[in-house]
Amino acid sequence: MPKTIREQLDEVEREVTLYNEFDEAEKARFKLECFLWTAEERIEWQETQRSIAEHLRELTTSARLCLTSLKDDFVTDAQIERARRCLVSNETAETERPRAYTD
Repeated sequence: MPKTIREQLDEVEREVTLYNEFDEAEKARFKLECFLWTAEERIEWQETQRSIAEHLRELTTSARLCLTSLKDDFVTDAQIERARRCLVSNETAETERPRAYTD
């Protein structure tokens, strides 16, 4: 586990980026292949999407706690802005409309 708050925030930002990239790849795969999938495969895909969203929410909470701590430690505005952008991209991904199989 990273030692400083800054290192913790950097780690959270990297994880959010990786999860968002994986999520985008999974959604693209779904668009291309979903009509070939069995019901079980679709359910498995939905469970994967749910676990991704849950983990991203946990990461968002961690990032917010780190940001609060960083503000207390007089971190530069640029560092705080970078972390905020990471959180905003995550929150945008979470608020997207769920897709139906027919979309």
